[in-house]
Amino acid sequence: MLNLTPRVALRAVLLGTMVVAVGCSEDPMAPLPSDTVGPDGGDVVLDGGLVKLAVPAGALSTQVTFTAAVTGAADAALGQSTPRFTLGPAGTEFAEPVTVRLRIDPAALIDQARMEHLVAGVWVEAESAWQGLPESSIDTATGELVFQVSAFDPPVLEDVVDEDPGAKRMGAVSVGHGPYRGDAFAGLFPIYTTPVGGTDVAACGSEVLPCRTMSFAMGKARFGDRVVLLGPATFTEASALLHVPSNVRMEGEGNPTLMDVSLRFTSSPSRAHVRGVAVENTNPGSLQAAYVSAGTPVLERITSRSSLGIELVGGRATVKGCNLRDTAAHIEVRAGDHEIDGNTIRDGSGAAITLQQSSTADIKNNTLRGNWAGVFKPYLAHLNIDNNTITGNEIGVYMGHDPPYNHPTLDPPSCSATLTRNTIQGNTRAGVLLSTTGQVNVRNQAFENNTWDSSPPDRWNGPAPWIGSPDIVDTFAQLGGLRWWEVQGQSPSARIGAAMGYDDDLGQAILFGGLGSSGVLSDTWSFDFGSLQWQRLNNVVPPPGRTDHVMTGGPVSARCFLFGGRDNGTPEVYFDDLWVLDPVIEEWIRLNPAPNPDGRRPGPRYGASFVQLNGDHYLLYGGLAPNGGSYAEWWVYDAAADAWTDRTDNLNLPPFRGFTAAVNAGGDVLAYGGNDAAGNPLSLLYRYQWGPGGNTNAWGELLGAHPAARSFASLQRVSEGTSGTSRYLLFGGATGGFQSAFTNDTFLLDWNSFEQRGSWQRLLLDDARKPPARGRHASWSWRGPHGYACIIFGGTDGATSSLLNDTWVYMAGGDR
Repeated sequence: MLNLTPRVALRAVLLGTMVVAVGCSEDPMAPLPSDTVGPDGGDVVLDGGLVKLAVPAGALSTQVTFTAAVTGAADAALGQSTPRFTLGPAGTEFAEPVTVRLRIDPAALIDQARMEHLVAGVWVEAESAWQGLPESSIDTATGELVFQVSAFDPPVLEDVVDEDPGAKRMGAVSVGHGPYRGDAFAGLFPIYTTPVGGTDVAACGSEVLPCRTMSFAMGKARFGDRVVLLGPATFTEASALLHVPSNVRMEGEGNPTLMDVSLRFTSSPSRAHVRGVAVENTNPGSLQAAYVSAGTPVLERITSRSSLGIELVGGRATVKGCNLRDTAAHIEVRAGDHEIDGNTIRDGSGAAITLQQSSTADIKNNTLRGNWAGVFKPYLAHLNIDNNTITGNEIGVYMGHDPPYNHPTLDPPSCSATLTRNTIQGNTRAGVLLSTTGQVNVRNQAFENNTWDSSPPDRWNGPAPWIGSPDIVDTFAQLGGLRWWEVQGQSPSARIGAAMGYDDDLGQAILFGGLGSSGVLSDTWSFDFGSLQWQRLNNVVPPPGRTDHVMTGGPVSARCFLFGGRDNGTPEVYFDDLWVLDPVIEEWIRLNPAPNPDGRRPGPRYGASFVQLNGDHYLLYGGLAPNGGSYAEWWVYDAAADAWTDRTDNLNLPPFRGFTAAVNAGGDVLAYGGNDAAGNPLSLLYRYQWGPGGNTNAWGELLGAHPAARSFASLQRVSEGTSGTSRYLLFGGATGGFQSAFTNDTFLLDWNSFEQRGSWQRLLLDDARKPPARGRHASWSWRGPHGYACIIFGGTDGATSSLLNDTWVYMAGGDR
């Protein structure tokens, strides 16, 4: 086989083009009728129409008399059913390619072979083998095999540099069919393949149509071969990287399925073509359906439902007529310039088409439905998005990026797009989202003749209103004030007593456990702040199911921690274990931190507070004990040293013991409300001062007017101003006895850390613009591209003991 490098193509130059035909003259070795054509071109008909040449005008400079001679009988060992022909005169050069047509007798086909699978081939003397012509095809209407040549020359192989890779100088051509039956075969007819499993098995009930495993077939395939996978059947190659040879065509006949296989197109130049197969992977974390890094391959009518989809990292691929569903990443383009045409891509947790780095693409005639985004282009380059149907996604087209998609090494990056004739409707967050963190210029968009939810397109300056969808969301525009927005889409099941923390490596909030309708839960979910979407993490060995535990996280350790809780069983089990989430493997790992110098660690408890302090330290305060009492103590966990320290000072004990709302405030802790030792709700605001290096360690009450007493509420940062002033959002909780009179009132606490004072402001919002009443919900806050925002999830309204699973965020925005 040739070793072809980029910009190098195969040129087969052969003396007397050899072809195969049927219905020969009485003397099989006698010359066939000839015809003459000049510069004006014309059609040549030889041997009563068994061989035809179509010579275009300008292909010849002088008159040429063409001949065809039989040079060999059909070779049964090669599966040929016709003799071989040589076309002449030798040495003829064509300025334009000449089309050759060879008529095939269907009665000559062997058992189960089909005419449309036949390929033309060229004999290469240097290789002592036949090389297939991947561009040859069958005209089923006339029963003719069609290919092109550009010369009739002596048989040599040349490395053609700086020439169109599609250029051909073909000579001896043979037509045959049937399976590969011996090492002498080099590719004139298909390698028929059926699944037999394991190593190759040559006998499968048919002498002329042996079974071959898929890997065996691809291993035998040479330049220009056609490999036909006979189905319906499943070809299983466990975790196989199946390399498709250069210029090989692989076709599915009867919808075969490739299981646990990644089709690899890595040779250059390559015009490999795969069509009509399904690719499904049971281990989607490691295998793509297809991977392209070089050449100009064609992926046609590929179906994939469970793999990572198609990844394009180089070359110029054509992806057309594919049906991709239910994958995490459908078509991901990382480099190169590709054509994505006529595909149906739907129901994915990520983007239907993602283009990274400096990749470009023509995206046309696709149906993109039910994904997080139809097209996502975070940075660099330009897209042509034409005549697509982009409906029912969260975002139709997302240009630019929010964290965690920052790319600090790209300066100055930009991305733009031209959108023409698209139908962009029913996308829940936005038809087109233009977003930036200040690094990306996405202003240069062109919108022409598109169909929108409303007419004309409405440029809008806030996040989605969640009821209806704006056509174009432009986050460059001045945002409105902070307000509540309800998040739609997949979410964890209804529950109370769940907890949320933060994993800085993932850049996502983490939710674990809680009490659902069937008991305690042990599932883990992540919430992405850029897409505002939930995704379940399938932990192999999660912590035991629990409720009323506490979680936290911080940017120093970049990890999410979980402590304590109870299992709500009979008898009830109380926990004092500490866990950390490993974001690389998405698994929980139980820690065994060093105890206090006297050998003690925090005891089992539920309803405590767990808040990050300065650096890599975390404050654990209070909680309810297994004996019905409460803890009047606080501990500091040092994540760097993996050690607990009891910092309790009995002279400064706050009165609250459980279900207190607490938040980091510039390295200290603000804590409001909660239950006292007798279970009564409180309306006290305390501050815990940690100080640099933990040299303060003191609680102090902040006097003044506060919201009504409550427990089971949430308190999160939602803005950060100048001179140490920040705002904290207090939401919901139970204002009556234990878990009664739940509310949905919302307060803002303006806190000045330098002046050590704060003031409360109640937000007078109507019920349609804030979450329903609740308590025992999970909550977290984060810093987004427009400042801090917070999320609440689930809980109960208390009145009907109902469990909730709605998600709300409090963030900047505006009305249409």
